[in-house]
Amino acid sequence: MKKTRCIKVLTLYVTRNSETFNIRNYKSVRFQRGVCQDIYIVSAEPVDGLNNIVISPPKGYQVPIRVSISLNKALAYLVRNGTRLIDYDYIFKVDGDALLPVDYLENLLRKQPLLGGSGQAMVISTRFFMGALKGLYPIKYSDDGFVFSRGIALGIWPEEYKGLGPGVIVPRNEENIRKRGFIYGIEYYKWGTPLQFLLVWIVVSLLKRFMAFNRRNNQNDKGISNWIWNLSGFIYAAINGVEKYRWSIYYKKYRVYHFLRKIRNYLT
Repeated sequence: MKKTRCIKVLTLYVTRNSETFNIRNYKSVRFQRGVCQDIYIVSAEPVDGLNNIVISPPKGYQVPIRVSISLNKALAYLVRNGTRLIDYDYIFKVDGDALLPVDYLENLLRKQPLLGGSGQAMVISTRFFMGALKGLYPIKYSDDGFVFSRGIALGIWPEEYKGLGPGVIVPRNEENIRKRGFIYGIEYYKWGTPLQFLLVWIVVSLLKRFMAFNRRNNQNDKGISNWIWNLSGFIYAAINGVEKYRWSIYYKKYRVYHFLRKIRNYLT
């Protein structure tokens, strides 16, 4: 019987220091089944773990920018020390506060996608990384969103996890989300997101939160304001003529196509 080749994954596990390092989350990454991983912990301060790459991120920037710069420096360090990115099938960027089901990578990679996962635990094929991203992790306020939108603009729809567990579990930080909401709204505009789509997302989000409100009998839901900041950023960008990415027209085209196909599939 022919033996199946193990998918090789270069995993960059991002955390700040030993205080933020969560051993349970780390083990959920380390013991992913069905793949062959080389895992490196990328941190701003030393962490008591194997393969720790310490990068001092620049000060004065928001967290997504610091993380993106640190990831690029970590990759450059690995390459300088003999790592060949082309020897890997995928690069897996995972945040230290993410808890993964054991079949997360196996489930995502079963169809050999170019992109997959979520922002907190994202897989990027080496082919896509070296080609569409020019071998650099994007230094953007919405770095994961940029990667996925760049893929969609090329007609690539990211693979979603549909496995045994509930997916990626991440503690929700409403304060941080609201602080970045305005900037994310600007990014949505630059990608080429149609305004109608943003409005639909807001309505659907509000309906979901309203239903959750009734089930929980909570007093309020602070996450609703995030959409207001997103919309404010989007409108700001439109009024001020912020330049869109050169591929934004293709992103819009494939977004609309995918949306109409979902409606057709739902009705038939």
